[in-house]
Amino acid sequence: MDHMLLQNGELGLKTSGSESAYVYTVWTFDMGQRTGAVCPQGSWVSCVSGYGGIGIVMYPNGVVYCYASDSDAYGFAGAEIELNKIAPICGN
Repeated sequence: MDHMLLQNGELGLKTSGSESAYVYTVWTFDMGQRTGAVCPQGSWVSCVSGYGGIGIVMYPNGVVYCYASDSDAYGFAGAEIELNKIAPICGN
């Protein structure tokens, strides 16, 4: 998904800030704009989010991270730190 978005130069409609966009039911986030980021700015990650706290995050290195939450917590930044220990997630 990231490859398709980057090839077309289409990151979607900007949302509440420059760190996220939305296109075709997929959210994209700039991992480099987070506090304590493990990736440089411009490292985009794709995510789909369902009703009730279900999320699927697709990283540039091919890792797919799935989570479910029932506490109104939808963040996945903590997972980035651990996943980056296994294999670099920042992409090219």
